[in-house]
Amino acid sequence: EKKTCIIVTSTRGSYLPETTVLADWGLRVPLILSVPGVLAAKRNELVALEDVSSTLAKLTHVTLSPYASTADLVNAPVSREPISMAGNPLVLSIRNAKMRLVWSTQREPFTRRSAGLPAAASLYDLTRVRADVAMQDISSRNPDTTRKWTEKLEQYFTMQSEGWQAAAAP
Repeated sequence: EKKTCIIVTSTRGSYLPETTVLADWGLRVPLILSVPGVLAAKRNELVALEDVSSTLAKLTHVTLSPYASTADLVNAPVSREPISMAGNPLVLSIRNAKMRLVWSTQREPFTRRSAGLPAAASLYDLTRVRADVAMQDISSRNPDTTRKWTEKLEQYFTMQSEGWQAAAAP
């Protein structure tokens, strides 16, 4: 009986090393997950790389931190918008198939130290992305989505900060 899981992925898509832009070209990465006893299937939902560790934990009956993702990429579709983060100050992004919101927290990574007031979030229509045209911020035309997603990112940052602090405590 085969018991080996195989995962092929990357920590980032193609990007210039000096940038920390949370754009689709840098966030779209391959993810191939081969699990014994699970039929091969192509799935199109958006997932975060942090979902891989929670999936492996479930497959191996390992308990992760309460701050870890709870997604299971094998047994259930992922029904939330993936969140990404990068840079110093920390920039967070959340997206669905049609839109992406990017927000600079003005916080240092792995701390709650502030480098200033958080920047206004920018919302982009991914259905209108063209290689030769700069993306246009549509947050002023979509205040409800901008507010809702910014609140989700604030909650995510708070939860992650609590996890960072708990990990750093003696």
